[in-house]
Amino acid sequence: MADAPADQAPSTPASGTPAPTVTDPAAPPAAAAPPAADPKPPVAAEPPKPAVPEKYDYSALKLPEGMTLDTPLLAAVEPIFKELGLDQAAASKLVEAHAKALAAAEVTREADFKTWMANQVKQHQATLKGEWGAAYHANVTLAQKGIARIMSPAAKALLDETGNHPEFVKAFLQVGKMVSEDTPPTGGAPASTGKSAAQQLYGNTTPN
Repeated sequence: MADAPADQAPSTPASGTPAPTVTDPAAPPAAAAPPAADPKPPVAAEPPKPAVPEKYDYSALKLPEGMTLDTPLLAAVEPIFKELGLDQAAASKLVEAHAKALAAAEVTREADFKTWMANQVKQHQATLKGEWGAAYHANVTLAQKGIARIMSPAAKALLDETGNHPEFVKAFLQVGKMVSEDTPPTGGAPASTGKSAAQQLYGNTTPN
């Protein structure tokens, strides 16, 4: 009987060839190296602080037409300007903005007042028309004659500011009647102005 073949020895790699590296699957991966720290950013230089004047000059301000500086108010706020570190340009800008806001508010106030006056005139005229009826225009003409006799144009303007309350018109109606009974010093009625009696009596606030 023939002998059993002997176990063959494991083959070895040829001389000069490196053996393959075996990685243990259970081994954790190598930790990545931490990134290099960023260099510190350059420190920005602080902007120069505005130059606070010893005394603010508002001579170059552009104020709305007809408006003047409120000197006592400026004297009160200038210490705050300096406390806030405002230079001349910033302080001037604030003062100009405040002046424009005041001018806009004044325009609104005047418009509201004119609207109120027009409403007052309508109410007063409605009251007199209700009392006088068909005699309204004749009575207004007589009242206008009474006003022309005893009041100056300046006093008439002040009266217009009240909207010519019906009680005032009634009083001037009585004066107008007395004037009509006498001979006027001027020899006649006041010269025509091209306006109706109501427009002369109530001024520019008379509604159309």
